[in-house]
Amino acid sequence: MAIMAEAAPNITERKTVVILGGSFAGLHVAHFLLKKAKNVKVIVVSKNSHFYWNLASPLVIAGQLDPDRLLVPIQAALIRYPADKWELVVGVASGVHFAEKRVNVAVRTNNNPDLLRTLSYDQLVIATGARLVYDAVVRAPWKAVSTAEDLRERLRAFAAAVAEARHITICGAGGTGVELAGELGAAYGGSGDKEIHLMCRGNKLGIGDTVALAAARELERLGVKIHYNTCVTGVMFISPLAPQEVQNKQHLVLNNSEDELWQTDLYFPTTGLEPNTEFIPEQYLVEADFDLRPVKVDRFLRVQETTDAWACGDVVSQPRASYRVTKSQANTVARNVLAALDGKKPTPWEKLKWDVFACAIGPDSGVGHINDKYPVPSFLVRRKKSRDLGMRKMKKYIDGSVTEDWIWF
Repeated sequence: MAIMAEAAPNITERKTVVILGGSFAGLHVAHFLLKKAKNVKVIVVSKNSHFYWNLASPLVIAGQLDPDRLLVPIQAALIRYPADKWELVVGVASGVHFAEKRVNVAVRTNNNPDLLRTLSYDQLVIATGARLVYDAVVRAPWKAVSTAEDLRERLRAFAAAVAEARHITICGAGGTGVELAGELGAAYGGSGDKEIHLMCRGNKLGIGDTVALAAARELERLGVKIHYNTCVTGVMFISPLAPQEVQNKQHLVLNNSEDELWQTDLYFPTTGLEPNTEFIPEQYLVEADFDLRPVKVDRFLRVQETTDAWACGDVVSQPRASYRVTKSQANTVARNVLAALDGKKPTPWEKLKWDVFACAIGPDSGVGHINDKYPVPSFLVRRKKSRDLGMRKMKKYIDGSVTEDWIWF
């Protein structure tokens, strides 16, 4: 009688996906894979322990919202999945080796702040975002470049400074600058106690020609003074021997004045983003005239010259850095990583055919356009964004429903 050999169990080795970044793109990809991928462990590396809804930071700065509302522990988003399927590492990537498929991470811990850890991966997602060029000087809270505690401190400090200031200058008339000016104008512009100045490099606000004039009218209605063809080219150091009333001012050098310094109580730069790519070898970055450059990707959003690494969001900044572009790219990268894990071919990222831009101007007004050709009705911008700067969407990044949400604004 022949003895049948017992079939060996079909056990496949668990694969590892490392996601660098725990913000809009990284958390989106993590949710998708934790829902869809089988026998995979997802490791999220984030420099901040909390997810930060930075889009609503102007509300906090204008004294209309508590900063705690903008910060939610990333663990609260991941805890809904089986514990053996994910890991959160609070730290910063210090090096990546694509050939060896490993990442070096400087882990942030209270006991050992200098702990280094090497993570091996089967698939890598780079979603480390970008930071403000002048962050080291001004420390404006536009990006989650530090700890949650430091972000809360920054937000509260700026809100307090705004409350005390009588003369506020915003340099940069793109989306962030216009929305900040709008919130400050709505909160303080009609009081007569503060001057709010918005510096615009060109002869129109930098939010699209279709809506620039309408936005300018709304800002002026809120008491914001717009200075066209003007930008800040430097911050002047003031001697400690100068009179106290001079020391208490910030002195800015403007491009349109060689003889006169612009004095202001509070200065907000809202221009210039640097992709967080300093840990990536130069050959994988777009050639540019500045030190920190975006990641070079192909049409699948795969890092060029690699097979198992992908990038999305502000770290790519193509065609531009924006919430909707980030969301669209995160969706494509998540699906391509899943396909790669299953041995399938990736699909190209399709640029948004209808690139919708929305800009709040205080809680009761806003402008928007599609492809900078077709205006979006103001009432729709108010309903979708102006009332809370998108705060109601924040919960989708915690409960995971962001992966099923329609890409809007």
